[in-house]
Amino acid sequence: MNQLISVLESYTDGFRTLINDKISSSNQDVKSILNLDTPEDWGFLCASMDIIEDASLAIDNFRKYGLGGPTKYEDYGEKYLRLYGLLNACYLQQGAIQKLCKIFSIKTDQIYTLEIRKLRNKLGAHSTDFDNQSSKTKEAYSPIRVSLAGFSCEYINKVTLQSGGTDLRDSLKQHLNLIINSLDKIFEKAVSLFYEGDKSKGEILEELRIQKNGGFVLTIPESDTKICITCYSQTSNQ
Repeated sequence: MNQLISVLESYTDGFRTLINDKISSSNQDVKSILNLDTPEDWGFLCASMDIIEDASLAIDNFRKYGLGGPTKYEDYGEKYLRLYGLLNACYLQQGAIQKLCKIFSIKTDQIYTLEIRKLRNKLGAHSTDFDNQSSKTKEAYSPIRVSLAGFSCEYINKVTLQSGGTDLRDSLKQHLNLIINSLDKIFEKAVSLFYEGDKSKGEILEELRIQKNGGFVLTIPESDTKICITCYSQTSNQ
């Protein structure tokens, strides 16, 4: 998960630079430069980037400490705060990426399938009025307190008395992968819109994709030379 957060940070830094370079190279207003629908979209774009980065800090803290936090005490109050905080941080990040995708006309339907989003709706937002789309009924959920430890979260449907649970690390990995892949599409769209024919901007995206796929790029000091190291997965028939 640490690698995913690092990749996400690289994408957000790269995208900020991409947009700022475009703005600084023109004397037009921002709406015209970025071909925005309204002047207000610039504020939405900036806020979305801030939220993605801020939420990443919260998610990274959870990655380090889990539900227990850095404290040495067994404090259920802190566990609930960290659980609700994590769920909302992911939800805010998803909302921010949805806004960016809307600005750049990119679909984001997969966000609604994320496990962490469903968990947020069950435990952190609609606990007493959760809409079960399958059965068309209202349900109520609450966490099972004694299960809250590390990265484990179990919960119970108070209406049907059925229990469920999730490994929050797996849910977070799914979430982060979707955010990164969405940023990749946004970055690609921005390059094609604002830097057509500029190979250097396309190379930045290729470097980000190398990092996304598990590789890394080394820059030789006092030189423009870069060494790209890619990682390939191998499958076995055994």
